[in-house]
Amino acid sequence: MLAVLERAVPGGVTTRLSDRLAMAHDASHYLLTPQAVVTPRSADAMSYFDKVNSSAMALTRDGNQTTDGAGNFSFLVDPGTVDFSVRPPSTSRFSWLVQPQIAIDPDTGHDFKTIAMPAPAIVVGNVSTPDGAVPSAVVRAYVVDKSKTMSNPNATPSVVQIGETVTDSAGHFELPLPPSLVQTQ
Repeated sequence: MLAVLERAVPGGVTTRLSDRLAMAHDASHYLLTPQAVVTPRSADAMSYFDKVNSSAMALTRDGNQTTDGAGNFSFLVDPGTVDFSVRPPSTSRFSWLVQPQIAIDPDTGHDFKTIAMPAPAIVVGNVSTPDGAVPSAVVRAYVVDKSKTMSNPNATPSVVQIGETVTDSAGHFELPLPPSLVQTQ
């Protein structure tokens, strides 16, 4: 990988420990030391990095935080568009609260103010095979986020996870979901 980077950015790759440690600080509580530091040195390399960093494919890192006793939270997250979710403990029987495609401003961030957890719709079921119950199976629920396709019909919609639970020893599960997303049959 270092050879590929050196070819792409001649003279702009260093693996010196002092350089790597200088770049090891980010928004997390962890100190992650990179394997190399890449600094563009030419107009071509700058153009490449500008394209990559402005790409719609640029990804933000995951961030997470646990609320304090009063339900307050704050954490650092990369600017860009993120999917935000609140995941109460499964023992609370509240559903996840998911807000996809939240724009995080690089200067001001995002203030969620007060988040009200809706009363959930409980989806129940059993997971089994012809041989019997399937204990400890992970059951997940997703919703299709069509917000991208509203402005561009050719865009591929994304999928956002909205809940997760595990079956008990008899293969039974109860999955709290946001009531507005549950369709009854």
